[in-house]
Amino acid sequence: GTIDSELFGHEKGAFTGAVDSRKGYFEEADGGTIFLDEVAELPLTTQARLLRVLESGQYLRVGSSEVRRTNVRIVAATNVDLPKAISEGRFREDLFYRINLITVTLPPLRERREDIAPLVEHFTKQWCAANHASRRTVARDAIAALKRMPFPGNIRELKNLVERTILISQNDVLHAEDFENAAALSPAPAPVAAMPYGNLEDIELAAVKDALKRSGGNLSQAAAILGITRQSLYRRMEKYHITS
Repeated sequence: GTIDSELFGHEKGAFTGAVDSRKGYFEEADGGTIFLDEVAELPLTTQARLLRVLESGQYLRVGSSEVRRTNVRIVAATNVDLPKAISEGRFREDLFYRINLITVTLPPLRERREDIAPLVEHFTKQWCAANHASRRTVARDAIAALKRMPFPGNIRELKNLVERTILISQNDVLHAEDFENAAALSPAPAPVAAMPYGNLEDIELAAVKDALKRSGGNLSQAAAILGITRQSLYRRMEKYHITS
């Protein structure tokens, strides 16, 4: 499916692979809150649909002409300079003013290193529980080492490193050396390096197709392989007319 079908739902047969009709997040979250991560990555067509929902509470499922209503609170996040994106024509100014009622600026991880210890503990417990793995403990020397790392990718990079360390290390107590070994083994690179040089779009298209093939069509896994968000992957799939 597409980001529009994820958000607003779709009717059976609305697009290739739409074997059933389904509810979107706006329908599921009626009376509640929707968190939109990487909101700047939304295509302009989706931004227009989102603006309509915020202004009127109305939306259409993909492939339907039936107007539906919803009442939701929007919490949006981005690491993009939205005013700059607006000036470049990548983000709707009217949508920006609708979602920009209260702004919370979250400093990068390198400016709040005291958060690293509780985050590492949380990600460790979360991964072990989700994968039915034995409990892992993170040693003090590991926390000290992690606090020295730059983490340009912020929390996502930290989470990725924690999960990679657990996978690589066989120890129940994870030390600095375990994390340093995992950091040295960067995530499986997108297959761009092995490709003959072409234009950037050819390389990007091949990388997206390869990630989808390697993940068996699992969009979350494909996005992780490429090191981008699901929304970014949707955007590229729409750009190249790829269906998962």
